[in-house]
Amino acid sequence: MNFGEAPGLALNSQGHVFVFTHSNSATGPAYGAAAAQLLEFNADGKYVREIGKGLYAWSEAHTVRIDKDDNIWAIDKGSAMVVR
Repeated sequence: MNFGEAPGLALNSQGHVFVFTHSNSATGPAYGAAAAQLLEFNADGKYVREIGKGLYAWSEAHTVRIDKDDNIWAIDKGSAMVVR
């Protein structure tokens, strides 16, 4: 998979890596180069899951953060949304 631009990367307390990417997904509600995906990989780099697949908020990824309680916060500038 080609991630394209990855404007957001975050790490949780278990060492999982979260990548918020402009991956040009053709299966979500936003199409073309602005479509975004939030992907999770374990500490060994193995793919775990896609978070929020098809979520309206994923139109132009801006950044992702993990708080002290391991909540995932994603900010999307295309939809002007912050999603926990």
